Amino acid sequence: MTQPKKILIIAYHFPPDAAVGALRPQKFVKYLPEFGWQPYVLTIEKRYIGKEDPARLADIAGTPVCRTRFIRTPLQFLLDTRDRLFRRPPHTGHGGAAAAPVTGKAASASGASSAEPGVAKRFLRLIISLNWLPDDKLYWTLPVLVRGFFLVRREKIRVIYATAPPHSALLPAVILARLTGCRLVLDFRYPWTENIKLPENMATPLYYRLSARLERWTIRAADRVVVVTERFRQHLIGLYPG
Repeated sequence: MTQPKKILIIAYHFPPDAAVGALRPQKFVKYLPEFGWQPYVLTIEKRYIGKEDPARLADIAGTPVCRTRFIRTPLQFLLDTRDRLFRRPPHTGHGGAAAAPVTGKAASASGASSAEPGVAKRFLRLIISLNWLPDDKLYWTLPVLVRGFFLVRREKIRVIYATAPPHSALLPAVILARLTGCRLVLDFRYPWTENIKLPENMATPLYYRLSARLERWTIRAADRVVVVTERFRQHLIGLYPG
């Protein structure tokens, strides 16, 4: 009997996560074995999931799932520390939906909302924006790289598939593919640079330039790119005809 080919799936949202973004990788995992593929999954630990739907676990029964820590960005850590000191409700940033951007009083306190910011305020806005490059899940990259590298080596995995958003999930996939020689498939459930959620009063020109470069870097590194609409496919072909 032919042994199944092995594929590593990197998905921040994954059952029992109730987020709509978890459905797509859930169904990939369910049906890939019918086509001769054995999926292995890298996702976050259950304690970071905002809302669970245990019924979704039925589709992935028997699938090896490796759950990693979620590392908050330095900005999120500072806000958590402030909230603990002043006994405010903690900020979220690792649940089922993308964390709410730093807005309102938090943005004003950091100087990010000034219409005519001075040098210090522009610098603070730059630091805040880089904590969202490409999104607030950036530091999840580190646990994925470590666990993913050893998983690929141990299981002799041939293909890496990463689904976004969050688009930070694509970054470790590209690095792992280059380190291990795996083929790389990137799946876009939503556009990246055309769908940035960072508020305008926090964003900087450098942030948008770096986001565009990261998108170009990941797409050019991929062996295949999967999207969910023909319109988005044509858009990417126009941006990256190669």
